[in-house]
Amino acid sequence: MKEKFQVEYVFQNISATILWRTITSSQGLSEWFADSCDIIGDKYVFSWQGTSQTAYLLKSDEGKYIRFRWESETDSYFEFRIETSKLTKNVSLTIIDFAEADDKDDAIMLWDSQVDNLRRMMGV
Repeated sequence: MKEKFQVEYVFQNISATILWRTITSSQGLSEWFADSCDIIGDKYVFSWQGTSQTAYLLKSDEGKYIRFRWESETDSYFEFRIETSKLTKNVSLTIIDFAEADDKDDAIMLWDSQVDNLRRMMGV
């Protein structure tokens, strides 16, 4: 059984609006999350090195969060959530995902790697 986990990444000197576009648009997702991303309505087709995987948009709140469910999964989802600290003005990206207990550390390392790509792409 998969268990829910979340990881938070803090960004300094970045616009929440720009981060939102980067984590929700086809172009943005193709620059850090996958080799390519095609969006057809609520269907997102992600490709990595010739292999495709489809996710469906479950819900979103503009500028706050977006939640997807992989086509092959029925009982889990992954979500990107953005918050801005009122005190520091830093923007945080929280990723919520699910993994088997034995695979949780590997899943976190994969997200760390993906967010490193995101930081490089955004110049931070």
